[in-house]
Amino acid sequence: MQIEFFPERGLDTPCILIHSGSLDDYRLLRETCAGLACGTVPSAEMHRLPGFSGVPLVATVAMREVGVRRVGSADVFHWALDTESWECVVELLKPFAAQVCEKHGHQYLDCNAGRINVIISTDRTW
Repeated sequence: MQIEFFPERGLDTPCILIHSGSLDDYRLLRETCAGLACGTVPSAEMHRLPGFSGVPLVATVAMREVGVRRVGSADVFHWALDTESWECVVELLKPFAAQVCEKHGHQYLDCNAGRINVIISTDRTW
């Protein structure tokens, strides 16, 4: 599964696109987010999950929803959500983890929390 950063796309805000994974990749992503939601996983380096690559994206549980922020000047990103928001992400990932999508599908996972959106997609488009 690829994790890419797109600084701008037309009039949209910048985004992190997580895409092109296997069914197992989507399931692992959902399980990791579920761990964040219930507090068993305090943080996760998404780019280091088995089968994942791309820009560094560190997901953490926060007291309040912060969203995605760039850390320093490099392409390193910190995704901080409260447990309720992580629960929402888990639900939004459900269709991707349930079956292989034969056609394009995408979902905004974090469109209001920060200045950078997080999008899950079956391919490199949204």
